[in-house]
Amino acid sequence: MPAIGELWSPRTDGGVALQVVVTIALVATLVWLLRSERALVLLVIGTGCAVLGWYGIGSLH
Repeated sequence: MPAIGELWSPRTDGGVALQVVVTIALVATLVWLLRSERALVLLVIGTGCAVLGWYGIGSLH
């Protein structure tokens, strides 16, 4: 089993790609489950965009 640090900050390109795909899938699932509550959908989308942006900034450094 991989360490928590490896899941949070993967070292390989494949790990990063998997992290992004899982994040997008999780956001899409939550949006679908909460589709009747517009405010919660916007919260989930905004949080998902912030997380993906954080991954992007982390990949630059």
